[in-house]
Amino acid sequence: MSLDLNVEIRRLTPAEALWRKPIEAQRDSIPIIMNNWIPNWTDARVEGEFIQLPNYVPDCVSEPAWGMNKLLPYDCSYPTGAWIKK
Repeated sequence: MSLDLNVEIRRLTPAEALWRKPIEAQRDSIPIIMNNWIPNWTDARVEGEFIQLPNYVPDCVSEPAWGMNKLLPYDCSYPTGAWIKK
């Protein structure tokens, strides 16, 4: 991974499993990193901090030398102003 984090990626389904995970992690004092959008219900129900990544620019995706890790791309945030639909 471009940010050199020691993490295990898990894709949780159904949605209920995703909703339980941050609550369980808080209860058990286990750190997690969760890709989420704001505002979200997690802001009111789970204590935590936001990780601020560098702002998105197209070069972050296409040019590995752009960001913190000079060998891999994708070491920035997501584009802002996106519209999430269901």
